[in-house]
Amino acid sequence: MIAATAEGYSFPTNLDLAPPTNGLAPETQAALFQRALIEGITEDDFGELLARMNTATMA
Repeated sequence: MIAATAEGYSFPTNLDLAPPTNGLAPETQAALFQRALIEGITEDDFGELLARMNTATMA
């Protein structure tokens, strides 16, 4: 389900704004989605995280 709804590729991104945290590449949308499900992140908070991720990759 996650693969059909979220981007699984980390790039392109601005590494100055979205630096790697636990590896060589920033978190993907798919990884964020999976983390949100595991951690019980609310829909509103998930939307905020996605918006921040989009801002970081577009800057």
